[in-house]
Amino acid sequence: DVEVHFPEQAGIVLVVNVPTIVTSVWNMIKKLLDPVVVSKVQIFNNVPEDVLRQYMDPKDIFVEYGGTNTADYPHITKP
Repeated sequence: DVEVHFPEQAGIVLVVNVPTIVTSVWNMIKKLLDPVVVSKVQIFNNVPEDVLRQYMDPKDIFVEYGGTNTADYPHITKP
């Protein structure tokens, strides 16, 4: 919960597969935030497999996103 109250302490935040509107809203909101926080957030309209592999072990990335995780999460709709 440290990240909730002290976002400067959080690591990288990757947000993938978002609609274009989210990117547009983020571009407006980030002007109001601390540059340190903004620098830790990366938002993508697609699934950048190369970026995911920079920060995550392939065993933790779903196969659909370029990893090796074949776990079934029934509450998640697969692309």
